[in-house]
Amino acid sequence: MTVLCVNSGIIYADIASANAAEGGTDYGEPTVFEQSGSSLIGVTFEEADYPSALKLIAASGEEATGVIGVGANISGVVAILPSNCEVSNLRLERLNGSNAGNLKLRKLVVEPSGSDGVLFNGTINAEDILVVNPDDGFLSSVRRSTGSINRCTVVGANRFGYAQGVFSNCVDINSTNQGYFNEDVSSTNLWESDGTGTDTITEVPDTDIFENYALGDYRIKANSSVGLASAGAFINSNPTPEPTFSPFWASQTNQVISYNF
Repeated sequence: MTVLCVNSGIIYADIASANAAEGGTDYGEPTVFEQSGSSLIGVTFEEADYPSALKLIAASGEEATGVIGVGANISGVVAILPSNCEVSNLRLERLNGSNAGNLKLRKLVVEPSGSDGVLFNGTINAEDILVVNPDDGFLSSVRRSTGSINRCTVVGANRFGYAQGVFSNCVDINSTNQGYFNEDVSSTNLWESDGTGTDTITEVPDTDIFENYALGDYRIKANSSVGLASAGAFINSNPTPEPTFSPFWASQTNQVISYNF
C-alpha cells in the first residue's frame, strides 16, 4: 500500500502520511494523490493546507469497478474541507464532504458498514457512486436544491437511500425506511420497489438488476429495467456472455453406425 504525490514525485506509506507531509504546500494547481493498494486509516484534508484544491484518485489499473473488494481502498473516514476537490475511482469506507464546495465525485464504491455513506452540504457533482450497507446513502443536513447526484446506486441502507438533494438516474435497493426522502422537485428517473421513486424496478427479486448480487458484483445489467433507463452506478455495457451448450447429438453429423449380428 503506497500513495504517490504526483506533484512532488514522493511515495508515502499511506494517505495519512502523504497528507501530513504535503499539506501546506501550494503547487499552484491541485495536489494529486494516487492510492495503490489499501490505506488503513482515515484522513482529513484541511482547507488551509490545499488552497489550490486536491485530487484523490486510484493508481492506474487499480480503479474501482463496482465489484466489492476490487480496486484501491482507503479505510476510515475521508473528510474533504477545501473547495473544488475531486475524488475518483476508489473504494472508500465513508466520505464526508459536508464542508466542501464544488465537490466532484466519480466512480466510487463506498462501504460505510452502517454509518452514513456520502455526506454533503455544499454543491456536489457526483456520478457513478455505489454505496453499500450504509445508514443513509447520501445525506445533507438540510434540503439542497443545487448540485447533482447522477447515476448512483444505494444498496441496503438502514434508513434512507437518498435524502435532501437533487438526484437523477439513481437506484435504491432494500432500504429499511425508504429509498428517497425529501428529494428536490427537479429530481428525476429514480428507481425503487417501495414506491418512493418515480420508477419501479420490474425485476423479481429486484437484486436481479445486478450482475451477481450474491458475490458482490453490483454492476448494473445493461439489459435490466434500470440499465435500459441509464440509471444506477457502474452500468455493465460488456457483460460476461452466458455459456452456451449444445446437445450431444448436435455434433454427431454424417456418422454411419453399423451393427454386426
